[in-house]
Amino acid sequence: MSTLQEILDNLDANAPLSQPEIIRIETSAWLASEDRRLMLTGKRYYRVKNDIVDRRRLTIGDDGRLVEAHNLADNRIPHGFVRKLVDQKTGYLLSRPFVAKTEDDAYQKLLDGYFDKGFRRMLKNLGKDAINCGKAWLQVYYNEAGELSFMRLQPEECLPLWRDSAHTELAAFVRIYDFETYVAKSKRVVRRIQFWDESGMKLFEDDGMLKLIEETSHFSYVEGEMTKPMNWERLPFICFKYNDEEQPLIDLIKQQVDDYDRRKSDNANNLEDLPNSIYVVKNYNGTSGGEFRKNIAMYRVAFVDGEGGVDTISITIDTAAYQNHMEETRKNIYEFGRGVDT
Repeated sequence: MSTLQEILDNLDANAPLSQPEIIRIETSAWLASEDRRLMLTGKRYYRVKNDIVDRRRLTIGDDGRLVEAHNLADNRIPHGFVRKLVDQKTGYLLSRPFVAKTEDDAYQKLLDGYFDKGFRRMLKNLGKDAINCGKAWLQVYYNEAGELSFMRLQPEECLPLWRDSAHTELAAFVRIYDFETYVAKSKRVVRRIQFWDESGMKLFEDDGMLKLIEETSHFSYVEGEMTKPMNWERLPFICFKYNDEEQPLIDLIKQQVDDYDRRKSDNANNLEDLPNSIYVVKNYNGTSGGEFRKNIAMYRVAFVDGEGGVDTISITIDTAAYQNHMEETRKNIYEFGRGVDT
């Protein structure tokens, strides 16, 4: 499969499309991609906003279809396994202070100015991004005071265009981000796309079509009254990978975490519904099949033919089977997540 850079290099021969049109097509594909979806899911589970939070308690309606049940227990219990594992890994790897050493005293003073507490805190956050999203990004730039600086980027905003299959060298880099602005008297969200390559940076605005609004070098410096554009020999973006496959933690343990959330929530529902036994009313058959199933699911009442009378059927919970399943699932989460259950 061709990379975006290869497409752009052969633009005239391949397609009657402009560079902005091709960039827009590729960025649209990235925004809808599975890789980006996993990044957002990993960050969401880190905030303990698991899928179980949006689950609804469903039951069988009159026509046999599933409908939402409003009179039954509807517990939705998320568990912070992902947050614990991510914090555990970053704490183990990146919490201890590090020191960059050199025999040159002047150079040492410069290094100490860069690798301070703020940089160490940013590095720890980069580790968190790498685990949650598979990879994290750091941008190198000069600030307005002319000082070398570093900026942590949101991984879901970054589309790398690699020069090699091992993903070690960038051919180009695309950053897609939204920001709020005011147009007339109303606030609107504008999408912007930065396209970086060895020749500089192009900034586009996307409002259905890409419009080039700025074209600059990587940075510039002032010499006397002259401002001279300069480009880095390599693109100023550094990738931090969680693993060689760039696979986020959430992709390894999401099914196990979701199963744990569901079983815990279902058990809580059963315990809450336990006092509401199912009533069996004999010698009455005035319900249809769909209504019969609805009565059992929602009202805990079953109407049947036979001699008159009312019996009850209590809800039974296999405590041992439930406990064994939960313990095994919890063990698998830490096993596949490569963490320690403290």
